[in-house]
Amino acid sequence: MFLPYFSIVCVIIATTIYLYYKWAFSYWKKKCVPFVEPKIPFGNVQNVITSQQMYVGIHLKHGYDIFKDQGQVHGGSYLICSPRYIPVDLKIIKSILQQDFNYFTDRGFYYNEKDDPLSANLFSLGGERWRSLRSKLSPAFSSAKLKIMFDPLLVCADRLNDAIVNLESKGGIIDASTLSINYSISVIALCAFGVDCDCFKYPNSEFVQFGRRTFDYSSWLRRFKMTFAFAMPNLALLLGVKVFGRDYTNFFTEIVEKTISFRETTKTTRKDLIQLLIDLKNDVGGDLSEEERTHWQKGATLEELAAQVFIFFAAGFETSSTTFSFCLYELAQNLEIQSRLREEIEEVLIESRGSITYEAISNMKYANQVIEETLRKYPPVSFIGRKCERPYRIPGTDVVLDQGTYIDISILGIHHDREYYPDPEKFDPERFSDEGKKLRNLTAYLPFGVGPRICIGQRFAMMQLKVGLIAILQHYEIFLNARTKIPMEYEPYSFTLTPKENIILNIRRKET
Repeated sequence: MFLPYFSIVCVIIATTIYLYYKWAFSYWKKKCVPFVEPKIPFGNVQNVITSQQMYVGIHLKHGYDIFKDQGQVHGGSYLICSPRYIPVDLKIIKSILQQDFNYFTDRGFYYNEKDDPLSANLFSLGGERWRSLRSKLSPAFSSAKLKIMFDPLLVCADRLNDAIVNLESKGGIIDASTLSINYSISVIALCAFGVDCDCFKYPNSEFVQFGRRTFDYSSWLRRFKMTFAFAMPNLALLLGVKVFGRDYTNFFTEIVEKTISFRETTKTTRKDLIQLLIDLKNDVGGDLSEEERTHWQKGATLEELAAQVFIFFAAGFETSSTTFSFCLYELAQNLEIQSRLREEIEEVLIESRGSITYEAISNMKYANQVIEETLRKYPPVSFIGRKCERPYRIPGTDVVLDQGTYIDISILGIHHDREYYPDPEKFDPERFSDEGKKLRNLTAYLPFGVGPRICIGQRFAMMQLKVGLIAILQHYEIFLNARTKIPMEYEPYSFTLTPKENIILNIRRKET
């Protein structure tokens, strides 16, 4: 008797789920918005979640390309059964990110402050908490603070140069990916947190291990948890879904706790990010509101402070390291560009009497162009997420986005759009000359985002990248190796745009 009833219950559950999906999948049709036909159970992301192995940024680019080719200004897709809005027209994108920002203050990223404290960081937070935290952390990246961090940055550059010298003596083959990771983690740890981890000397340090794991989604379970959390954040919050986990929380909380304890006990200070957090906690400067003062002095926990340290470490090292390795990859393929960049480096060093100074790198115009073109072709964060906070009519249309609708802006799609970048696969720094920029809509370039939520560490990243390029190109030339992968293939299970295989290159000391 039990079996027939069980079968009936299963049929009822399956039918209910099917009908729910059919109802959910009718969302964009009712809105009269063109959409990519979804499939049960993953909607339009089966190629990201399943074994089809497609990087999420490329998946979103494909959606952008479909609507662009159809002449649409926007389109819709589904993350499992959650509708996602994909803007294509730059006027709409500019409205979302800048002009009508108050409708889209939140990124729409999942965070769980209780069960997964590190997820509640500046990148993920929204609303007034984000506004307050952003305004208090921004001074950490002022021109004055960048100049103070320049000397420790040079320490890391010297170690990068030493590593290159050592590799050149052993045959001149370098793993650009590993070098970039070691350099970037060393920089962010020393300059932002005052921790000298010297990843060139200790390549298996905890900093490196946790850094590599942060954006690694090769685990099917972690990949599904992240997708589930993005698609159904309220349910994920109720279930206590953890994106990072206790080991991450313990590691970064311990760093913050030991640093604060040491500095307060010894009464020492440094001009870095952790010191800024300590000053906020102690209300140094007396410019906090009563609400902020209560929060930081009584409510701010070590885990909350650790969340901000974590995101600056994770986002800062990952985006910079991939950009640096991609830049070396392109310079090895484009020797004329490499030669022109080296000439600029030599001119700058002559003017500064052989020293790398903050003022000197500020004048490196062509280096800026090379890095900007690298970020154009390989944007480390390949899409921008936003959440609609209240009903919003899309400019120039009759479509009204409902409160709670999520937006996916494909940076990779825009950066490879032939309308804005003819022959997009070609590496051409002249796109970012003064003349080149005048010919292009500013919204067509978004590696750091734009508007109030533009990347807070943009200038620090550019400074770090230019110093790293000087450290290598000042004395060495870079060439392709037989193992260099062309064309580039991307790691499918990563949050950022990352090479599927490490970038292997040749170096040799330049002729004098």
